[in-house]
Amino acid sequence: MASMLESFQIAFALNVTKKLDAATEKLMRTPRCSLSDYPPAFTDRRTLWPEDQTLTWKLNGNRSPFINTKTRKYIQQAFDDWASHAELNFREATENAKADFNLAFLSGDHGDGFPLEGPGLTLAHAFYPRDPDYRGEAHFDLSEEWSDKYDEVGINFRLVASHEIGHNLGLGHNTHESSALMNPFYQLFEPSDMLPRPLSTVFLRFTSHLHT
Repeated sequence: MASMLESFQIAFALNVTKKLDAATEKLMRTPRCSLSDYPPAFTDRRTLWPEDQTLTWKLNGNRSPFINTKTRKYIQQAFDDWASHAELNFREATENAKADFNLAFLSGDHGDGFPLEGPGLTLAHAFYPRDPDYRGEAHFDLSEEWSDKYDEVGINFRLVASHEIGHNLGLGHNTHESSALMNPFYQLFEPSDMLPRPLSTVFLRFTSHLHT
């Protein structure tokens, strides 16, 4: 138990006490993305998502915490958060077209090995570009109190969607910077603060970890 706490505290830059102190417990109870914190930090999306065409997304199913047009608006905003930094373009797919990215609100065990556990626990998850079965998919827990406000009430959907799309593009979790968009734990900030550096700079940081 002490070694697990130590590893967690080191990973998230907490004071290493090897005990379940107040700061450690508070972070552990914070809602988060359900993907592992320890996969490769980066997948080489240059060989996976073509840069010379517009990529498409689709909201699947008929369940959403907002009216459908609002949900789709926030999804497009989340993709645009990355488009402005990543030399990629995104648009919503037409109704009958196949999409590169598929997003859905789901509940409980939905067959992909990552059950959504109810309010206040795991918020969502997405799949890396090389996943053979779920490439481009992002799943959001319908039971969460999703919000479109930037306040302390509920979980802001656009922020979580931007995080999950980062996984779809090939980025892993950033456990070392508590204010990073790709930190696994939910945090509230304005959209203008999410990606302060050009994404190409972020990609270059992980050159030694590329997988082809």
